[in-house]
Amino acid sequence: MQNNKTIKQFFFYFLFIIITATGDAMAFKGNVGVNPWEAVCQTLNYMTMIKVGTLMMILNSSMILIEMILMKKIKITMLLQLIVSFLIGFVVNIIVYILFGNINISSYPLNLCLGILGFIVSATGNGLLMTCDLAPFPFEGMCEQLSIKFHLDFPKTRQAFDIIFIILCLLTSLIFGYQLAIREGTIISMLIYSPIMGYVMKKAKPKMIKILQ
Repeated sequence: MQNNKTIKQFFFYFLFIIITATGDAMAFKGNVGVNPWEAVCQTLNYMTMIKVGTLMMILNSSMILIEMILMKKIKITMLLQLIVSFLIGFVVNIIVYILFGNINISSYPLNLCLGILGFIVSATGNGLLMTCDLAPFPFEGMCEQLSIKFHLDFPKTRQAFDIIFIILCLLTSLIFGYQLAIREGTIISMLIYSPIMGYVMKKAKPKMIKILQ
């Protein structure tokens, strides 16, 4: 019985990861701005021309390394986080560069709609992911361990990193003349992402408990 529950748990966990990554890819393709964490990946993409999904793999893996240093040990959930990092990056690369690779949207309203739809899909997938009660995303995991280590408030710690990322992306673009990754989509994401994620978690949690029984 417990084995069946575990199999279901992992099945939905990886399904929701793919949904979240698909939303992220749509937001990248919309090119009207992404959330602060992803804006770092997009800024580095403008600087190095390395694919955004590959950069997500690298940066997420670095978050896991920091998490290991803070905890001074390796947990099995970190291996799961590493798998998550590569899966998300892989899905983003497939969608952005292969499925959407030859699609060029010149209409700003369509780009904006694609970006907003991407935020909705990603927030929905992330909210569903949290109902599985497995490993958090690497960035959230790092922030959580940082808040525990230095007795900080987790939401404020994560929000502080968002502000830091926005400032770094803005300064990099302004100083070196790269395309700006922080745009109107970033503001929209900040306004709608968390509420949608919270709503999905609240509504889906009881149903997920029943499914996993």
